[in-house]
Amino acid sequence: MQKNELSFIHLSDVNIGITPDEDMPWHADRHNEIKKTFKNIISYANKQNIDFILLSGDLFNHVPNEKDLEELDAVCGLLNDTCVIYSTGDMDYLKQDSPLLNYEFQSMIYVIGRDRLPQNVDTDSRFYAVRSEQASYMLDCLRFEKLNLDIYGVSYFDKKHSIPSLSGIVAADENRINILLAHGGEKKFLPINFQELKSAGFDYVAMGHRHKYEQISDRICYAGSPEPLSENEQGRHGFIQGHITKDGLEKRFIPMACREYKTINYPVNNYTKDADIIDDIMHLISIEGKQHIYTINIVRLDGCENSFDLTSAFADFHILKISGEIFERSDYDCYIKANRNNEFGELLDEMYGESPMKRDGAKLAVDTMIDMSGLNRRKGNRMNAKHFDETLRQTMEVLSARLEFMAKSNEVQEYEKAKRKLDVSPDVLDKLNETWAMERKAELEYRTVKAYFDELPKKHRRERIRTVIRLALVPLILFGLIFIITLPQGIVKAASANQSNIYAMSMLIVALGIIVCLYAAYLLSKRIGTAENGYIMEKKADDDEVGKQLTLCQEKVDAIRAKRRELQLLENQRKGLLEEISIRERQTEKIYYEMRVLEEAMKVLKSHYTK
Repeated sequence: MQKNELSFIHLSDVNIGITPDEDMPWHADRHNEIKKTFKNIISYANKQNIDFILLSGDLFNHVPNEKDLEELDAVCGLLNDTCVIYSTGDMDYLKQDSPLLNYEFQSMIYVIGRDRLPQNVDTDSRFYAVRSEQASYMLDCLRFEKLNLDIYGVSYFDKKHSIPSLSGIVAADENRINILLAHGGEKKFLPINFQELKSAGFDYVAMGHRHKYEQISDRICYAGSPEPLSENEQGRHGFIQGHITKDGLEKRFIPMACREYKTINYPVNNYTKDADIIDDIMHLISIEGKQHIYTINIVRLDGCENSFDLTSAFADFHILKISGEIFERSDYDCYIKANRNNEFGELLDEMYGESPMKRDGAKLAVDTMIDMSGLNRRKGNRMNAKHFDETLRQTMEVLSARLEFMAKSNEVQEYEKAKRKLDVSPDVLDKLNETWAMERKAELEYRTVKAYFDELPKKHRRERIRTVIRLALVPLILFGLIFIITLPQGIVKAASANQSNIYAMSMLIVALGIIVCLYAAYLLSKRIGTAENGYIMEKKADDDEVGKQLTLCQEKVDAIRAKRRELQLLENQRKGLLEEISIRERQTEKIYYEMRVLEEAMKVLKSHYTK
């Protein structure tokens, strides 16, 4: 059977979700550009009527969640007549609970290593695939019968894949188009014998894991990441476009990245000026492209000891770092030998004092004087008295201006402003703790009075019942004695006279007697209560007094609680200020250290200025 023709795009290591250069101002742009470039590749595939997109691992920089897969499905859903083959890598691996194992894509995406094949591909479609008999747990194989195509692939099921799954692999049917997707090629990431793989019979091997475009052979290629992800990934980035025909494989690399990382090595000597460097580098950037991200290396020639002030001039460009801008002088022997027994020699001696801060200050003073005087550019390194005095004055002016500039910087001003706020902010923690204790005590008092107030009606009822029972007890006893004495005689008479209803009448009289006694006792208790010192009024007054006490307790609790909330607000404001100061202190730590060194340098210079 003759092989069919087939077009494809090979890309890998997209790393959707990663944010390169996180500590740089443009980091958010880089995060979004990775997604943008992926969408641009999908759009390119549509315009070129590409048959397959081969994703060889690390499409995401993490195990994708449902939202990630929905976004991927939406982007790939823009493809008109293109099938996506997705094998996972060490970043987006198929772990046990990964949503990627069961997600139902609406677009045409085959995931290598997943049990379930897409259910939305029509059996009449040329992209309808079944799992070939060549498939195993370690090596998947999808057969596209209408295209006379077998796609082999390895997906990761863990962060690492140290098993050589491709060892001894060969394409099963050389009459078919055979493509392999793999991610790795290192000891702990799918070890591969590339010499063996070259003769395995594959028309194309789509490799992933390495972030730079690389050809192992004409048929085995790393596509690299579509966008560079760090400064170490310089050069062009994009994807590979391929076309398999009866005559063989045609392919080319298509650059697609929004930016590149570039390095500028700029040579300087003792006569190079800041303006020269800035003009030349700006010209180079305008030629290379302002959108790119640059590392600038200052290369010192002829023993150049100059320091340069370049950073602020490139604030509008994407400058990752400038190395070698400041010269760190470490060898002073030639200056010490040349300036024995003069004033500059005395200043040099102060670099070896006992205090670290004084040593740093003296070193800054010496370095600045050497740079200001041009002593490092002379054949002789001796500084005479007149030259010393003039340079000393100029150095003090420069360092004083630098100190003033640093003191007025936004970081320092905001830090000092926060400290002033803290100074006027009252420390109320002790008062707050005291108020907390008072509030708990007041709430306990309120609950006690409230419980007593709620119990008063029950207490009054119990007292009334006890009074009634005490008043009715004596009549009931007398009535009961009379009834006990007379009852036998009444029963005998009733029996002799055949009057059985007399017994019932007797029981009724007893009941009525008890009721009369109790009611009489109740009326008597009311009369007694009214007569004896106004008992009823006294109880009402007692209730009113407890009610007033309860109201006072509630008002006391509310007042203390309001005070506690006020103090808590002040304490929270103070905590916020302390946290802000702590953050700003870390931000300005380096600045304040440099300011202290500057102050120490000024002290050292002043001590020599007055001699």
